Amino acid sequence: MRDAAGRRVAASRSRLGRAPTILLTGLVVVLGAILVVHTEAERRRDLDQARALFREEAHARAARVREGFEHTFRSLYEGLRTIARLPGVRGLGAGAEALEFRGGGELFDANARRTIQELYNNLASNVAMSEVYVVPLDLDPEGERGDPSLPREPWVTFDELIVGRSASSSEAHEEHEELPEIEAYEYRVMVRQLDWFREHVPTEEHVDGLAYPALASREVITCDNRDYDPAHPDDADRSGLVYSVPFFDTDGSLAGCVSGVVLSPALRRLLPSGDFVLVDARRGQAVTPAGAGLWREHADAWSAGAAAEGLVYSESQRVAVRDELGGWRLWSGVPDDVFDARSDVAVARISARNAHVLTFLLALTAIGGAWYVRRRQRELHERNAELERRVRERTDELLDATRRAGMAEVASRMLHNVGNALNSASVSVRLLREANAATKAPVLARASAVLAEHVDDLPGFFARDPRARQLPALLAGLAAEWKNEHDRCNAEVDDLLRSTQHMAEILERQRDLAASAPCLLETLPVSDLAESALRVVQGSARASNVALEREYACETSVRVDRSRAGQILVNLLTNAIQACVGLADGRRHRIVVRTRVEAGAVLVEVEDDGPGIARENLERIFSGHFTTKANGHGIGLHASAVAAGEFGARLSVTSPGPGRGATFTLRLSDAEAPSLARAVPTAEPSPTAARVG
Repeated sequence: MRDAAGRRVAASRSRLGRAPTILLTGLVVVLGAILVVHTEAERRRDLDQARALFREEAHARAARVREGFEHTFRSLYEGLRTIARLPGVRGLGAGAEALEFRGGGELFDANARRTIQELYNNLASNVAMSEVYVVPLDLDPEGERGDPSLPREPWVTFDELIVGRSASSSEAHEEHEELPEIEAYEYRVMVRQLDWFREHVPTEEHVDGLAYPALASREVITCDNRDYDPAHPDDADRSGLVYSVPFFDTDGSLAGCVSGVVLSPALRRLLPSGDFVLVDARRGQAVTPAGAGLWREHADAWSAGAAAEGLVYSESQRVAVRDELGGWRLWSGVPDDVFDARSDVAVARISARNAHVLTFLLALTAIGGAWYVRRRQRELHERNAELERRVRERTDELLDATRRAGMAEVASRMLHNVGNALNSASVSVRLLREANAATKAPVLARASAVLAEHVDDLPGFFARDPRARQLPALLAGLAAEWKNEHDRCNAEVDDLLRSTQHMAEILERQRDLAASAPCLLETLPVSDLAESALRVVQGSARASNVALEREYACETSVRVDRSRAGQILVNLLTNAIQACVGLADGRRHRIVVRTRVEAGAVLVEVEDDGPGIARENLERIFSGHFTTKANGHGIGLHASAVAAGEFGARLSVTSPGPGRGATFTLRLSDAEAPSLARAVPTAEPSPTAARVG
């Protein structure tokens, strides 16, 4: 009986001894599973961030290509419009007199010829212009070319103005007699465009200032054979667009149009790769790349002006082209294998795989460790006495480490406060750099160069050259722009100076606090305290597109530690700005700084319309190292709550719930009790919010 009882006791002790080992093994397995889930979540988050960054980069690249097309068409439009407004061109509306030019008559003086030649040279070099025509309003009403379906040639072409020959007698006939230049398609387009101008802008009164209407044609075969290979004939090599603006007679009536021809190959060369397509959705045509690319696989998407499904990036951007009947868009896409080849994506996947391997090894280690721990339990019991002695020795060391940790917390708080001010200073410096980069000095240099070219004959230059009449307006605009730029820079310098002074004040206060622990209390209006904090974060809010508003319902003076209270408000405002920016929902958020009196105490409230705070987090929001930010440390709010208690204030927070914003309240003691009653509004409505950012 006694032996049986002894065996039962021994078995019971054995089971009790194995229980911690089993629990430890299970705990390790559970922790491994948690690590796997966490690692997978981290991998997904890293991939989402990499994908978002990749799409931003692809969008920026597509935007640069789109801007290239917009610049091309804008240069074309401005050049043709300038030709249409030349007095010599407006004089062509004189009727039969204009036709004398085709027989050798002189309609342009030497200056007019040079002006048109320079305009065309600029278009030909910057836009790859193929031909420029000056087209009469009654383009071949009688079919003078022998075929009624073929209109008469325009009055004036670039070849006639520069080298004295018509477009139909170009050098292409001499070099390639088997490749006749075909003008009929271009002329028919011009007839249709003239019909549209006749209907919509019969007189110059229908034009709003310099906003001349413009028309781009469908793709037609042009008379330009420069890219045409007789050995491999393809009409696409000499196809192009006819782009026209109207010109008016001296009496303001429509006299015709000035038309430019741009070859499709010239536009095609603006496409950097086979992943871009220029689409005119209204006319159902497109300028496609010459080689292979995504445009061949996703024709349905770019023809409809929509993003392609299944691509990590694809979008259709509107191209701002002055074309009354066109709908120009730039479609672009990026294949998934380009995204998969990025280093950050590969690192995220490798990290996840390594974490899974580590979890497996951890489980094996736990099983082996459980056996080892069981064997070592007896040895641990024997060494407890030795460990207790060593614990006592270590206690003194830990006390010293605790004191050092307290010093580190003070340093962390100071660095956090200085960082807020430094962030505002960095924003001001960046805005100053952007303002300096956007200076209009090159425009003034070009205007000076124009004057320098005609310094020997300035009266003649101002009398004849139309550019001279634009110089006063240009100089006035530059003066106004520089005045505005000067004011903005002065404002940013003031913000930078205030931020720098604030950092110096923080450091000075910290040095004083290091020498004397008690708070430095002083009496000041509560609105001054709020204004000081708003000035610090004003630049950061403006850069983040967040509106700062004031609602001051009292001007009571309070007795506070200026540095601590100011840093608390700066920290609250900075957290609110970061929370609003983190939503990325496309709307402009607002933050309200409010002062009021309640139950004999002065309140300063910071209210935002950001993501809000969950109910379970409200009680822990001021705990040390608790944070809901992905890269937060949980120091700022905890340090603010501690600092508020040091000078007799209290920090609290309320929130209706996630997505409904939050309100942080700093409750201060009043220094002038009688003024509280005067500060509380009675019959008057609450003051209107004043927007400061």
